[in-house]
Amino acid sequence: SPDGKWLVRVIDDGGQQSLWLKQVAVLNSDTQIVPPTELYYSGVAFSPNGNYIYYSVQEKNDPRGTLFQVPVPGGPARKLLTGINNAVAFSPDGNQIAFFYYFEDQDKLMIANADGTGERQLALRGGNEFFFRAAFAALSWSPDGKLLAAPVGNNLENYMSVATIPVATGEIKSLTPQKWYEVRQLAWLADGSHLLFTAKGKGSSNFKIWQISYPAGEAEAITTDVDSYSTISLTADFTVLATVRTEAVANIWVMPGFEAARATQVTQGWSFSGEPSWTPDGKLVYSSNMGGGFDLYLMDARGGNPKQLTANAGTNGQPTISPDGRYIIFSSDRTGAQHLWRMEV
Repeated sequence: SPDGKWLVRVIDDGGQQSLWLKQVAVLNSDTQIVPPTELYYSGVAFSPNGNYIYYSVQEKNDPRGTLFQVPVPGGPARKLLTGINNAVAFSPDGNQIAFFYYFEDQDKLMIANADGTGERQLALRGGNEFFFRAAFAALSWSPDGKLLAAPVGNNLENYMSVATIPVATGEIKSLTPQKWYEVRQLAWLADGSHLLFTAKGKGSSNFKIWQISYPAGEAEAITTDVDSYSTISLTADFTVLATVRTEAVANIWVMPGFEAARATQVTQGWSFSGEPSWTPDGKLVYSSNMGGGFDLYLMDARGGNPKQLTANAGTNGQPTISPDGRYIIFSSDRTGAQHLWRMEV
């Protein structure tokens, strides 16, 4: 919430989703404010005054989403509009909302009054160009109310980036030449000099939190660990950030044929290791993000210290060893697109 006292979250349980509210300072204070139903949530946001939660939901097999408003700390929900596929972004004065709507193979950036009236289209992307890949994509209104920061993408080149859009004209202007596979949520900082956003690179399964300068467009990652951070939410004074952290852990095990009881774990730690391939002399080549990005490693099948084979060269995976054991064939996006590569073992 703007004052940092409340958190709202979606819980998925057995194919049904519900909305819950929690007081940050009070343990075990979770309160269900919208009961479970077979709908998909695509965005949640607090109103600037903290009195309401705006949430958008979609029915199964229906691309049209509906925006509802529910009071804090709970009460009857009120339908505001139909035709939304993400979380709303509020203007600095709280009088307007901006959101995305996918309809007839086109992504629309819409603006409306905070009560859902007065909808108008600000920008449109179609064909190979789009605004968002998945639910919970989020725009951000600049502190002066003149610009919207938005994710943008291109299907032909299979990338996403960050753009700014003047509210007065709707002209889409790229903010940075840097590209990611998906850019999901953006949040402008108080002085307008930087934005925070969540993005994941090509071939990566993890989102990182990034910072990008305005108007220079220089981007750098803030999180560098192996966990994923797909959402961000800032308090009104920009001093506290809330995010959802996802830990994905996988290790490699070795066992004699059909004897699972004798399986032995050979990789360790809180990383994602997989895609093992045997060398003729009984070693393992595999991919892991133990160093941050996905790289290839060589290790004895009994365990021990792995030898890193690739570094600072994109996302690398799917290793296969040549029959003579001399070469590793693997996939990598180090040139900006996925290709097959060969290296000596």
